[in-house]
Amino acid sequence: MRKAVIEIGREHDIMHFDGYLVTDDCLIVIEKYVMWMYKVYAKDESGIFVSDQAGLWLGKLRGEEDDEQVLILRVLNFMQNMSFFEFIRNHHDWSIDYDFCFVEAVI
Repeated sequence: MRKAVIEIGREHDIMHFDGYLVTDDCLIVIEKYVMWMYKVYAKDESGIFVSDQAGLWLGKLRGEEDDEQVLILRVLNFMQNMSFFEFIRNHHDWSIDYDFCFVEAVI
Protein backbone atom coordinates (compact mmCIF):
# COMPACT_ATOMS: atom_id res chain seq x y z
CA MET A 1 0.00 0.00 0.00
CA ARG A 2 1.38 3.39 -0.96
CA LYS A 3 0.14 6.97 -0.91
CA ALA A 4 -1.32 8.26 -4.16
CA VAL A 5 -3.45 11.11 -5.49
CA ILE A 6 -6.73 10.70 -7.35
CA GLU A 7 -8.20 13.37 -9.61
CA ILE A 8 -11.99 13.48 -9.54
CA GLY A 9 -14.23 15.67 -11.67
CA ARG A 10 -17.28 16.92 -9.76
CA GLU A 11 -19.72 19.01 -11.76
CA HIS A 12 -17.46 21.77 -13.13
CA ASP A 13 -14.60 21.33 -10.65
CA ILE A 14 -11.61 19.03 -10.71
CA MET A 15 -10.54 17.99 -7.22
CA HIS A 16 -7.51 16.08 -5.99
CA PHE A 17 -7.64 13.76 -2.98
CA ASP A 18 -4.89 11.92 -1.17
CA GLY A 19 -5.48 8.22 -0.88
CA TYR A 20 -3.81 4.83 -0.73
CA LEU A 21 -3.18 2.59 -3.71
CA VAL A 22 -3.97 -0.89 -2.35
CA THR A 23 -3.53 -2.70 -5.69
CA ASP A 24 -2.40 -1.53 -9.12
CA ASP A 25 -5.96 -0.45 -9.97
CA CYS A 26 -7.64 0.13 -6.62
CA LEU A 27 -7.31 3.33 -4.59
CA ILE A 28 -8.97 4.10 -1.25
CA VAL A 29 -9.71 7.66 -0.13
CA ILE A 30 -10.93 8.87 3.25
CA GLU A 31 -12.80 12.14 2.75
CA LYS A 32 -14.78 13.88 5.51
CA TYR A 33 -14.93 10.68 7.61
CA VAL A 34 -16.18 8.59 4.68
CA MET A 35 -14.14 5.82 3.07
CA TRP A 36 -14.40 5.40 -0.72
CA MET A 37 -12.87 2.84 -3.05
CA TYR A 38 -12.14 3.68 -6.69
CA LYS A 39 -11.08 1.53 -9.60
CA VAL A 40 -8.33 3.67 -11.10
CA TYR A 41 -5.72 3.95 -13.80
CA ALA A 42 -2.68 6.23 -14.08
CA LYS A 43 -3.54 9.52 -15.78
CA ASP A 44 -0.04 10.03 -17.15
CA GLU A 45 3.57 10.04 -15.97
CA SER A 46 2.71 12.49 -13.14
CA GLY A 47 1.64 9.73 -10.74
CA ILE A 48 -1.93 11.02 -10.51
CA PHE A 49 -4.71 8.46 -10.85
CA VAL A 50 -8.19 8.91 -12.33
CA SER A 51 -11.37 6.86 -12.43
CA ASP A 52 -14.19 6.77 -14.92
CA GLN A 53 -16.51 4.91 -12.55
CA ALA A 54 -18.45 5.86 -9.44
CA GLY A 55 -16.67 5.40 -6.15
CA LEU A 56 -17.72 2.52 -3.93
CA TRP A 57 -18.89 3.70 -0.51
CA LEU A 58 -17.17 1.59 2.16
CA GLY A 59 -18.56 3.28 5.23
CA LYS A 60 -18.65 6.33 7.47
CA LEU A 61 -15.99 6.56 10.16
CA ARG A 62 -16.87 7.39 13.74
CA GLY A 63 -13.87 9.66 14.10
CA GLU A 64 -10.37 10.35 12.89
CA GLU A 65 -7.97 7.43 12.89
CA ASP A 66 -4.34 7.94 13.80
CA ASP A 67 -3.18 5.36 11.29
CA GLU A 68 -5.31 5.36 8.14
CA GLN A 69 -3.38 2.44 6.64
CA VAL A 70 -4.24 0.18 9.59
CA LEU A 71 -7.89 1.21 9.30
CA ILE A 72 -7.93 0.48 5.56
CA LEU A 73 -6.38 -2.95 6.08
CA ARG A 74 -8.96 -3.71 8.78
CA VAL A 75 -11.84 -2.75 6.44
CA LEU A 76 -10.41 -4.76 3.52
CA ASN A 77 -9.94 -7.78 5.78
CA PHE A 78 -13.55 -7.44 6.98
CA MET A 79 -14.80 -7.23 3.37
CA GLN A 80 -12.75 -10.26 2.38
CA ASN A 81 -14.66 -12.38 4.88
CA MET A 82 -18.08 -11.34 3.55
CA SER A 83 -19.97 -12.76 0.62
CA PHE A 84 -21.00 -10.46 -2.21
CA PHE A 85 -24.65 -10.60 -1.12
CA GLU A 86 -23.82 -9.83 2.53
CA PHE A 87 -21.88 -6.79 1.36
CA ILE A 88 -24.79 -5.50 -0.72
CA ARG A 89 -27.39 -6.23 1.97
CA ASN A 90 -25.41 -4.74 4.86
CA HIS A 91 -23.36 -1.99 3.28
CA HIS A 92 -25.16 -0.79 0.19
CA ASP A 93 -25.80 2.94 -0.03
CA TRP A 94 -28.65 3.12 -2.53
CA SER A 95 -27.65 6.63 -3.62
CA ILE A 96 -24.48 5.25 -5.22
CA ASP A 97 -24.40 3.68 -8.67
CA TYR A 98 -22.22 0.64 -8.00
CA ASP A 99 -20.15 -1.17 -10.58
CA PHE A 100 -21.16 -4.64 -9.42
CA CYS A 101 -18.44 -6.39 -11.44
CA PHE A 102 -15.84 -4.43 -9.50
CA VAL A 103 -17.49 -5.14 -6.14
CA GLU A 104 -17.60 -8.84 -6.92
CA ALA A 105 -13.96 -8.85 -8.02
CA VAL A 106 -12.80 -7.08 -4.86
CA ILE A 107 -14.59 -9.41 -2.46
